[in-house]
Amino acid sequence: MKKFSILIIDIVDSRNLENRTQVQNRFKQAKEELSNKFSEEQFVSPEIIRGDELEAGHLNPAISYQFYRELSRRLYPVMINAGIGIGTISTRKDRPILEMDGPAFHRARFAVEKAETEVTNLVIRSNQEAEDKVLNIILNLICLIKNSWTARQHEIVNYYLSKENITQTEIAYEFDISQPAIAKTLSRTNVRHLEEANETIKQRMSDLID
Repeated sequence: MKKFSILIIDIVDSRNLENRTQVQNRFKQAKEELSNKFSEEQFVSPEIIRGDELEAGHLNPAISYQFYRELSRRLYPVMINAGIGIGTISTRKDRPILEMDGPAFHRARFAVEKAETEVTNLVIRSNQEAEDKVLNIILNLICLIKNSWTARQHEIVNYYLSKENITQTEIAYEFDISQPAIAKTLSRTNVRHLEEANETIKQRMSDLID
């Protein structure tokens, strides 16, 4: 049977956010923008539940991962936990996502709940335990590196990754600092190596759907 990718995202400690309404509005706007961006790769429209949780369904797990990464950047410094479940769906695909069910959903729910207790903010679960282990180890390492960044480093890296083909000089102008300072930040944060790791994750996740 055909496999699908289910992404569940939960805003961390959302009820205690001082600006909860503002965060929920940003969450909703980001959901709409990313849904449009990845419309050709989703088999059902994403939905937000209770303002703080999102469910999305994609044809390729790599797109679920990209959706998570971009949403995480857009909401920073607000943190999110996420789970990606890969598997079959037992209900009809023409229903709203909140009315669907099946192994992919069960795995995604298990994964997001596990993410709440792990070093990483994202856990992947499929029916291939060995591959899941490798992917989740890489995700743990990425998260450990990012947790060592300062708030300023997060801002610069997030801006750099959100702009296609942007130069270091353009980033320096945006942040009103020198180009060598930008180069040092991108080097110290290991962005190039992290992006290589992310490409590896996307490729291996795509293989899980075959």
